[in-house]
Amino acid sequence: MEKVMGLCAGRHAIPVDEYIFTTDLDPLDYDEMYRQAMKVVPEWGTLIVYVTGLTAAMLAVVAACEDKHCVLTAKHYDRESGTYKSQVVLNGFEWA
Repeated sequence: MEKVMGLCAGRHAIPVDEYIFTTDLDPLDYDEMYRQAMKVVPEWGTLIVYVTGLTAAMLAVVAACEDKHCVLTAKHYDRESGTYKSQVVLNGFEWA
């Protein structure tokens, strides 16, 4: 299963309809961010996340993906080209 999501709703205009975190996120509540991420990360699947700049939230997603053996790719905005560049964070080889 592959999911494409934005990291945090309301921070930037990104090409997705679904987000991992809502705008009422407490950026210092690491446990809650992890719990929210665990609800949406597909087990043994693939997650592509359009990053919105909140490091603590992205790290919660990384931890959830690792725990669920999910391949994770982060999409970062490139101001020069106006496109998104992919960064493979977890590639699944460690679970093979």
